[in-house]
Amino acid sequence: DAVRSLRHSWVVALASGSLRREDFARYIAQDASFLLSFARAYGRALGKCPDVLGVECIKRFHTLLGAVTEELELHSAYAASWGVDLTEYEPLLATTAYTNFLDAISVNPESSAAEVVTAMLPCMALYSFIGTAINITAPPDHNHPFREWILTYASTDFAKAATDVANLLDFLLA
Repeated sequence: DAVRSLRHSWVVALASGSLRREDFARYIAQDASFLLSFARAYGRALGKCPDVLGVECIKRFHTLLGAVTEELELHSAYAASWGVDLTEYEPLLATTAYTNFLDAISVNPESSAAEVVTAMLPCMALYSFIGTAINITAPPDHNHPFREWILTYASTDFAKAATDVANLLDFLLA
């Protein structure tokens, strides 16, 4: 449940700014690993689009890949500013489980583009929900260590990306 995620100790600490740097760095590394898998899954899903959807599918996936690229750049900037080497972190079991799930669906010749997108949609929606909720209930001041993260996921651009994924699914199912 999305609302319940707002009470998770990690999210509470992120919102208050009390999350330990090491914990945030580990998260950034995990999320970077996840985002690379996400990008590959988008590419595979594009390859599954029926030819009749052609250019429109390409445009929609191009937009979503741009959003993933922006997230990866944000993570790289965080890592660089904090002196964190993202390659020092091994993917955790939860990260590996989800990326393996995405890989299994996206490489399965029997799965459709819509099935791949369905597997990806909850993540985008949840990040947008959490970022927006934090920004509304506890807007970060300029000294908040995770201000940029909160504002990124609370932004209208990220909300649009999450909506774009949902709209893509509708498009693929129409």
